[in-house]
Amino acid sequence: MKKIITRIVITLLVSTSTSLATSVVVPKTTDAAAIVWIAPRHGKKYHYNKHCWGLTRAHHHIKQISLTKAKATGYTLCRIEKR
Repeated sequence: MKKIITRIVITLLVSTSTSLATSVVVPKTTDAAAIVWIAPRHGKKYHYNKHCWGLTRAHHHIKQISLTKAKATGYTLCRIEKR
């Protein structure tokens, strides 16, 4: 019985984490009003989610800017959030 419960819990956790990792919330605003997150010391990608896995190496060097400014300075959308 204990093994069955453990398997159910693991299955639920895996399915939940998989669906969270692939879902991206793209704001329904114009480029000028949209806010994105960048890591200036760690690449040229922007992120809609401050807690995106692509920002893990940046630690505390995360900066918030407008989407328009990010695109103008050469930033592109994070590959994790493109899915």
